[in-house]
Amino acid sequence: MNTLFSLFYPKSWRRAMAVMIVCGMVPLISSAQSGLQPILADSTATPTPTICMPGTPLPLAVGQPAIVAPGPSINLRQLPTKTAPLVMQLRGDTSIHLLAGPTCAEGLNWWQVTDGKVTGWMTEGSNKEVYIVAVSSDPSTVFHYDGTFPAMPIAFRNVRISYNGVFGKSVTMQVNDTTIPNDDSQSPLFGSRFISFDFNDVNADYLWVFPTRDIDLATGVSTPAPTTIAATQSTPTTCPYKGKNPSTLPVANGAATLLSAKTLTIRFSNNGGELRRHIDFMAQDYLAVTASNLLYNFQGLTDDGCYYIYGYFLVTLSVLPSSSADDQAFQQVDQSGANDTGGMTPAMAAYYASVKARIDSQPDSAFSPTLDQMDALIKSIVIN
Repeated sequence: MNTLFSLFYPKSWRRAMAVMIVCGMVPLISSAQSGLQPILADSTATPTPTICMPGTPLPLAVGQPAIVAPGPSINLRQLPTKTAPLVMQLRGDTSIHLLAGPTCAEGLNWWQVTDGKVTGWMTEGSNKEVYIVAVSSDPSTVFHYDGTFPAMPIAFRNVRISYNGVFGKSVTMQVNDTTIPNDDSQSPLFGSRFISFDFNDVNADYLWVFPTRDIDLATGVSTPAPTTIAATQSTPTTCPYKGKNPSTLPVANGAATLLSAKTLTIRFSNNGGELRRHIDFMAQDYLAVTASNLLYNFQGLTDDGCYYIYGYFLVTLSVLPSSSADDQAFQQVDQSGANDTGGMTPAMAAYYASVKARIDSQPDSAFSPTLDQMDALIKSIVIN
């Protein structure tokens, strides 16, 4: 195949970015810890809903599950006003339900929320900061980001990431739960069930998460059977990959990795997992490495060994030739690239080694998107 996209799997299941399976939320600060008495759900009247400028990029609705955005604790008050008595403070990632609202007061949208034990009012966001994050369980959910907020927390079922505009300010993110077709010979994880995030419906930029109890990472065989989506929402009873080094994991792609550069170890999931990211050139033939056919690949495991994370983003590097014809070093190498036994010739190996060295010498800011932007996105993955 002569194009980068010959590497990728069929479009029928390639809908992408998989982050999944957050198995619990951080608990509220108790009333005993805060020194304040909780306010019961029926202790205050519900003001007539009015709406002012939205403080969150995702729509909220009464009855909807949500979480408190990660970050500093947020005040929960008896009434929708900053002057109302404080009920308690809600820590980031606290699971909540929306009971009433929105009510516009003091230029902010307020929602009455509960964790099932205490109830009060909190704002949905201010000053381009999000305080309430809607949690979706609909596999057809589409998230929109327009650049209004510096970062947009996304919670799908028990998964959270924070989108930072890395792929542009006008992005549609669609979440799917799906199965890699058993007849897809390119994928070493065929038949496995996973949840994926797809950015902008392009031919790259995906993230997937697989429960490891159903796959053999050595062979890619789904065993004993594909996990159902319902099953993936609970903690797996068997986590066979605890303590395994992510650097030894196979890349979940059938194409060959002809060079790998800019390798970095990254902690994610609130320091509860580790992955390796690297800039790769992958192909099924010996091809020239050009400015637009590199991948930001990453894969790793949660520390408990229960979940395998894999994904790739398309990345460009303008210092490389724009096409094979412009690559003089490649044109001087035997284009077959193979020796008499089918292996790579020394000349072709030297070509890829020289390109790797050139990529490694580039600053992170030379890539588009920058490596710092993509690193920040995958660091925000939370799988509890």
